[in-house]
Amino acid sequence: MKEKLMSILEVLAEKLGTTTELLWSVLVKQAGVEAQIWMAWIIVWASIFSCVFVGSIIVGFIGRKQNWEMWGCWFIVTFFAVVIGVTSCVGCYSKLLTVAQNPQFWALNEILKTVQ
Repeated sequence: MKEKLMSILEVLAEKLGTTTELLWSVLVKQAGVEAQIWMAWIIVWASIFSCVFVGSIIVGFIGRKQNWEMWGCWFIVTFFAVVIGVTSCVGCYSKLLTVAQNPQFWALNEILKTVQ
């Protein structure tokens, strides 16, 4: 497996006009950038989730106090906001952990995706 990976890296480095070591170090450094991108996605999803959640709660309580018949719909919207927001944040967080904790695995995975 190691020989196959090294041959793939050598071919890719040759196509790019660089050395294998430099290519590998650039890919590992790129993992840090990917971690920052996934952190930004977590912030975006958490912000959207929070806004929809708080808005739904406020509208739901206002509608409930005014005997508004549609307050149940706002409860459903709030529920789906929680499910979608938590799922999205967990998905982004798992990718962030992979990139941040094991950048070599991420680099290897990116190489294998490129080759396939």
